[in-house]
Amino acid sequence: MKIRHFQLLFCVILILCIASPVPGGGGYWELNLPVMDGATGVVEEKDEQFSTLSKSYEIEIKDPLKVRDFYDNFFESLGWHNTAKAFIRPEFKHLGNSTGWNHYNMDINSEGKPEANYVCIWDAQSLPAIGKLRLKLKDYADGIFISIVDVSISPELEMAPILMKLGELLSSDPKNLFELSQLVKGNPFEIENVNLDNIPENKLSDPVVTQYINIINETFEVYRACA
Repeated sequence: MKIRHFQLLFCVILILCIASPVPGGGGYWELNLPVMDGATGVVEEKDEQFSTLSKSYEIEIKDPLKVRDFYDNFFESLGWHNTAKAFIRPEFKHLGNSTGWNHYNMDINSEGKPEANYVCIWDAQSLPAIGKLRLKLKDYADGIFISIVDVSISPELEMAPILMKLGELLSSDPKNLFELSQLVKGNPFEIENVNLDNIPENKLSDPVVTQYINIINETFEVYRACA
């Protein structure tokens, strides 16, 4: 459900807060994100506009914690702090989150199949940057999970005010969400994937569209300020 996806994203960014490093200026930009043995279909991306490095791939695993531990070793070798370790304490047991993930949920996807999603976040101690692991378990047979791993490094940014504006715009009237989704031909919450060129010229003067474009431009300004 896209609204729930936004709520999770919104909560994570509110917890994080912050400023950022520069592509090409040292920092994390030259790092090589590792992949686990057995990975297939590896896709690597360097998004200069959003100062983000990422790798994604599919892998068969028996234990999801092996993936987290693999990246925990990598990020801790850089001196980065695993923020999920705050949850590995007895007082969090009643919340069902004492396993060391920042977030996890079990769900039935749009195809009616079970799916498990996990998120773990590392904070760079000497840089305004974060590492993030997203693990999706999409199938299970004979003791093996078919999994999608997505690992990334991106700047830590103060995005809460912008996301507040976006949330208010899209929730103030349900038709705003539907109309903007149709205009941008995608998910209007996923700002980094929105192509404003998809919006027809005769819609650019619409007040809701104008507000939305201003929010997108504000987001780009925050990232440009890092460069």
